[in-house]
Amino acid sequence: MNGIRLTCYYVALIVSLSATICGAKDFAPIAGIEPVDIRVQGSSTTAHLVEQWIEGFRRYYPTVLFKVEHSTSTQAEQALRDGRVEIAMMTRKMEREEFENFHSVHAYYPTRLILALDSIVVVTNKRNRILQLNKTALTSVFSDDHRCGRSKPIITWGDLGVQGPLKDKKPILMIASSG
Repeated sequence: MNGIRLTCYYVALIVSLSATICGAKDFAPIAGIEPVDIRVQGSSTTAHLVEQWIEGFRRYYPTVLFKVEHSTSTQAEQALRDGRVEIAMMTRKMEREEFENFHSVHAYYPTRLILALDSIVVVTNKRNRILQLNKTALTSVFSDDHRCGRSKPIITWGDLGVQGPLKDKKPILMIASSG
């Protein structure tokens, strides 16, 4: 797909997505968009959002087909750099090295659009007697060495001040998506 034609699709995609998301009533589609397949790869965290955008886009451009593959942000970046996809959905900022690697292959930098931000939610069992968690404690729990500047790592609930049966017996179990 040549660069000018692809740019037209991206402009149409961005304008249509904006109209869909904002509920614009007076949106007029760009004329002359030919049938094409747009390949999208990215974090499965974005799956629902991507499907909604595609549905809204196809209301205006029904001849444009999307091929969506769910993976990790890192795999999406690699596919974008290698030319296997037109859009990489990432749940993290592209690393500087990834940005430069893309440039070294294509002689231009990829366009970054921040469409949503990830968040973190910490949930504990209602029987857990923890009274509070501060940012430093959470950072320690999620850091590689479980210290984050502390002298002692946070491994068990007791390390966070929990008393009772969880104190030393139960390690903290973290469940998170991979990016």
